[in-house]
Amino acid sequence: MDDLSWYANVAKCEGIKQRPPVLACPSGQALPISQVYDPVEAATGSYALSNGSLGPDSPLHIAKYENNGVFVYVARRKVYQLLDGLSNTILLGEVMLADTWESSNTWTYALVNADCLRSTTNPLNTHPGTGIAIDLQNGAFGSQHPGGGNFCFADGHVQFINDQVEMRLYRGLSTIAKGDDEVR
Repeated sequence: MDDLSWYANVAKCEGIKQRPPVLACPSGQALPISQVYDPVEAATGSYALSNGSLGPDSPLHIAKYENNGVFVYVARRKVYQLLDGLSNTILLGEVMLADTWESSNTWTYALVNADCLRSTTNPLNTHPGTGIAIDLQNGAFGSQHPGGGNFCFADGHVQFINDQVEMRLYRGLSTIAKGDDEVR
């Protein structure tokens, strides 16, 4: 269980309830505040960081600390480590239903397969609570846009990816090095 002693600090509680407009997609349908982690109330976001291609079907320590995406626990990736190139590496993508347990996305908290860390294990727009999941959380990227979702790449460009994208390509875009998607 998490240590909630910090929750007695009113300033911290107010801080995690702030939802910067840049973190909310105009098409998103999630409530601005999540109560998933009762008693904590935290602002939701429409975008999550790419953890890589290893998700709920991988051992937790691998998905958390040794994943093949830009964002992993305890480690900093350097630009030179993005061997696929900045324009071929996903930094972040959209999520849907960020105010529900199945797709929780509180932007101030990082949890493997939920909140601000997602993977490409499941196809784009796999509905929350379905697909490969742990405790109903599948870690999938998804959007309210018909036919796909928006992603920001390491070079700063934003691209709409069709949800019929070939899985090998989709997983490869979420990794930092050519061949990373072949470990699956």
